[in-house]
Amino acid sequence: MRDESVSCIIPCYNCGKYVAQTIESLIHQSVKPAEIILINDASTDDTLDILRETAKKHQDIIKIIDWPENKGAAYARNLGVQNAAGDYILFMDADDLAEPTLIAGYQHRLKKLNNEAGNRYILCYSAYIQIDEKDNQISEIVRGIQVNPEEVLGYFFVRNPITTSGVLVEKAFLIKAGGFNPQLKYSEDWDLWIRLASLGGFAYVDEPLIKVRRHQTNMSASVAKMLEGEKSILTQYSLDYIKNAVYKRKLSVEENVVDYVSILNRIGCWDQGLAELNSLLEQGGS
Repeated sequence: MRDESVSCIIPCYNCGKYVAQTIESLIHQSVKPAEIILINDASTDDTLDILRETAKKHQDIIKIIDWPENKGAAYARNLGVQNAAGDYILFMDADDLAEPTLIAGYQHRLKKLNNEAGNRYILCYSAYIQIDEKDNQISEIVRGIQVNPEEVLGYFFVRNPITTSGVLVEKAFLIKAGGFNPQLKYSEDWDLWIRLASLGGFAYVDEPLIKVRRHQTNMSASVAKMLEGEKSILTQYSLDYIKNAVYKRKLSVEENVVDYVSILNRIGCWDQGLAELNSLLEQGGS
């Protein structure tokens, strides 16, 4: 990655308590973003006033889009991308925090991997920690792993290790992938990562460069609804497509089979999962 410009995009809905702190964490990056785009998604609290007050202090970098109808974070992020001038898009949620070296660390990692692999990496993310409403750390470091570009899709079919905050994506590929699907109520980020994984590699920085805030308002979705959302995303793809992606991972046959069967179980394909396990046993797998 050359030193292309970075546009930060923050969807804002009733986030007056935290958003100024989030913005400041981006303003004070060691490598400055070209712009910070704040999309007010028809907030009913004091969010818009806070955005405007913060923008007065940083008029050279902050752009506010005041959207009159609440359309959700996926729609707001897409709107931000449409109005972004940067070569790369950095997504942030309005209550999370970025460490000062986030952009610099991503640029360094992408440059290193793309120099080695011929510009095959289009996205970068990092480890993160979780904090509570008072900024206290409430989790150990949540880590991902670095894999080769051809393995990313298979890994992401199995699980989503990424939190949306702190994801940096090359804008051209984000547009090519179609952006976020605003019709999805759950796992719309995972849906996009899967589509991007078919286009290029994901770089990973094994440092907690993001602090993800956990509180009552962002933990209210039921497990059942989340699982149903996952199922709706997975069933967009054929079983052959998923299987081929999973089996491209540089893992043992047994590990790939078990993970593929776990996907089959999540979408209710019990018979196919049993057949895969029986085939593994017939081939002498443990």
